[in-house]
Amino acid sequence: RRAAEMNAELRKREQLARQEAELQKRLLYSLFMQAPTPIVILRGADHVIELANPLTCMVWGRSEAEVVGKPLIDALPELHEQPFKQLLDDVLRTGVPYVGKETRARIDRHGDGTIDTVFFNFVYAPLRGIDDSIEGILMIAFDVTDEVTAREQMNRLRASAEAASRTKDEFLAMLGHELRNPLGVMSTAVALLSNVSDDAD
Repeated sequence: RRAAEMNAELRKREQLARQEAELQKRLLYSLFMQAPTPIVILRGADHVIELANPLTCMVWGRSEAEVVGKPLIDALPELHEQPFKQLLDDVLRTGVPYVGKETRARIDRHGDGTIDTVFFNFVYAPLRGIDDSIEGILMIAFDVTDEVTAREQMNRLRASAEAASRTKDEFLAMLGHELRNPLGVMSTAVALLSNVSDDAD
């Protein structure tokens, strides 16, 4: 009887633990889906998209139905020639997170072959299972396209202003050189004229 009671207690605890885990999973899912930044969960060696929150779908230009359940490269084939899959493979293999800074991505947001260039700060973090094996990757990204574009534009304007300043300096230097020759002749003539007497022709 004591053994039966202990088994019943164990089953009750296991059930409560499962319910708690399910509740935590639903809460985490809700937080991810409402997050103000792109979040993606990828599973397995093919990086199958398990979760892509609404901001991710907006950045990618694809609906949730178009991406969830597909390997990342199948969902976004334009990434094939870009470094992201290799970075994901490395994180999955080593378990070492990867942090990208102002990384350029080319994405077909409109589905018509027109490629938009965007810039992200992002983190690829390994997701570990109960046995500590790496089962997938959590990706959190921050779109910094506006900041990078503004800085690049400022750099172009600065370079343009510096080039204009150099051109002005070169022009003034050339003008000074060109004026020295006739001014030298004129100053010699003035010097000669000043030595001539007042009654001379």
